[in-house]
Amino acid sequence: MTQYEMITPNKNYPFKLFEFNSEDPSRLILPHWHNSVEILLCLEGVLEIRLSQSTFHLTEGDVYLINSNIIHSTRTPRPGHVFVLQVPLEFVQQCTENNYGKQIYFQGDLSNNNKIQQDLLAVRQLDRYNDLASHAFVFAKVYELFSHLLTTEVINGPIIKETETVKKLDQLSEINSFIQKHYQENLTLEVVARHFNYNASYFSRFYKRFMGISFT
Repeated sequence: MTQYEMITPNKNYPFKLFEFNSEDPSRLILPHWHNSVEILLCLEGVLEIRLSQSTFHLTEGDVYLINSNIIHSTRTPRPGHVFVLQVPLEFVQQCTENNYGKQIYFQGDLSNNNKIQQDLLAVRQLDRYNDLASHAFVFAKVYELFSHLLTTEVINGPIIKETETVKKLDQLSEINSFIQKHYQENLTLEVVARHFNYNASYFSRFYKRFMGISFT
């Protein structure tokens, strides 16, 4: 089921830094969304990112940015090690003078942007030192990262809004809540489609398009 994820920042920052290792190729983070901008740096192995209509495979050194309120899921088809920066919308708006989500969004695939990669590696390294100077330096590097994003990786807002995914979040959440509540019953595609006043064939295509997985 697609779920809204609440992002809790780290103790010393208004954003969240973490990394994970996965040895299990069946490990799957199910479709979800959040208000935060999420930036992933693949350190080793492979990370698969699934959006509603696209799939990306990150290998060592690749960087991908997931914009706010975009449904996504991830898995590691081969053992992988990934560094993640999740930046709450409030901080993104501070960095973009409230233009993010209104006039601008950011590109997704940042793998050719060496400066972004270097910023993320610097943040990762500095975060290992638990002192005030290093904390301040992490802030500086995150601001520098956003400066590089704003210089080279901006998408005009209306372009991404036309994908409709953001507009469908409330509706998708309602549908999935209904499925979660009634999944132990004889819950067919036709039953769910009828409950939400959809033609079954259209609902099947709609669900696959925006969830990135079939109803079944």
